[in-house]
Amino acid sequence: MNANGTNTSTTVQRDADKQRIAMRVLTIGMSVGILSLIVLFVAGVVTGSAPMMVAASASAAVVGAAWVAAYVGIRAKTRALA
Repeated sequence: MNANGTNTSTTVQRDADKQRIAMRVLTIGMSVGILSLIVLFVAGVVTGSAPMMVAASASAAVVGAAWVAAYVGIRAKTRALA
């Protein structure tokens, strides 16, 4: 127990659970984003629209970079809790 009477191991466990939930939400959300951009790219290929393919590939690169950055941030916070 700490000074205010709360159990720190429970708090650490709760924070770790929040980090696992954040990872799940991140994975599901970014996967849906990447999937939608793949569909947009394929639609660009089918219609022969080069701007649509460029926009889809550039957006997918940005979403991928954001996914990696968020993953690294959550992972670092999880390690700091341990």
